[in-house]
Amino acid sequence: MALGALMAHLGALVDGRTARNAKYSSEALLRCLIHLSARGAYAESGLGALADNGHRVPSPDTLFYRLERVDPMEALEAMNDANAELLGHAPRGRGVPPMVAIDYTEEPYYGRRDSMVMRGKMKDGTTYFHTYATVSTVGMDERAKLTLHALPVTPFSSKEEVVGRLLEEAGSLLRARPSLLLMDRGFFAVEVLSMLQRMGMRFIVPAVANSRVKGIIEAYARGELPPVVEYRMGSDEEDGKGVDFYLVIARRRDAKDDDPPSKRYIAFATNVPFEDPEDMVRRIPEEYRARWGIETSYRVQDGFEAKTCSRSHTIRIVYFLLSVILYNSWAMMALMGTGRATTYRYRDYIAEEAVKVPWMEVGYMMGAG
Repeated sequence: MALGALMAHLGALVDGRTARNAKYSSEALLRCLIHLSARGAYAESGLGALADNGHRVPSPDTLFYRLERVDPMEALEAMNDANAELLGHAPRGRGVPPMVAIDYTEEPYYGRRDSMVMRGKMKDGTTYFHTYATVSTVGMDERAKLTLHALPVTPFSSKEEVVGRLLEEAGSLLRARPSLLLMDRGFFAVEVLSMLQRMGMRFIVPAVANSRVKGIIEAYARGELPPVVEYRMGSDEEDGKGVDFYLVIARRRDAKDDDPPSKRYIAFATNVPFEDPEDMVRRIPEEYRARWGIETSYRVQDGFEAKTCSRSHTIRIVYFLLSVILYNSWAMMALMGTGRATTYRYRDYIAEEAVKVPWMEVGYMMGAG
């Protein structure tokens, strides 16, 4: 399914920018990409190993040259379309639409900074990153995690626009508004939360522990406030972007009785309606916990990503989105009731399947020698 979806979208773009006498077909290139991703390999070593085993494969320069002829944003659209086509085969649940989570993922970058590169904290020897915002379905069962859409984040991106676009894409794929949105505290911002209120989107976000939030937590610890309080962020004077919601104060699972209040408790921002405050204190942390498993899922997804030192934005977008597609294909196995192999076995399987076909049949463009 993954190869067919890729051929229908990215393959068509590659073919459209390829000379008629090109030696290798887009299918050959995409099969190489899938193999490299499943192996988590660099093009040089991965293609070299295939050549040593008798496969007729393009050189790394040829692979990159053909991909780099595609505009980065066109590649992004093609890869997201391929992912959407793949997800069209996933079983759809009945009843309440799924919860979704929005996250940022950083990919270390070692070239010069440009309009597509973000700066962040030192990681893996660099402060430069290609950053992607993703929206994924989540649930208490890790199998519920499927990445629906991805967008590059640039220094010119606003969180409000990114969140709005991802929710639009998620709603289109799910054919319904998600039942709940989970985000980390990096999205605790008046512009984001006021937009979600206008959309009627229910959310849970850990509150940034600023002086005001800390004061509320300390007052709760002294018994002066209930565990659920009304909170207003911003004001009417600030371009009308003030937003009202609840702060739900819950004890941290690893807290000790002698910890200070700010370490003992966490405050969640939410607009989820409630009747019983005590039930809210149990419910909100439990629902947010569904998002914590997503960190494990991202580590698993990293295992499906080929390695590169390329500075090409197109190459990096294709590599990242291909890891999303291959992870989704693995996760869908369990959702479709066909069982779930370990990631190692599945990666090994698709790496071998990608290069099983006779290269004389698919490795060359029709009419080429």
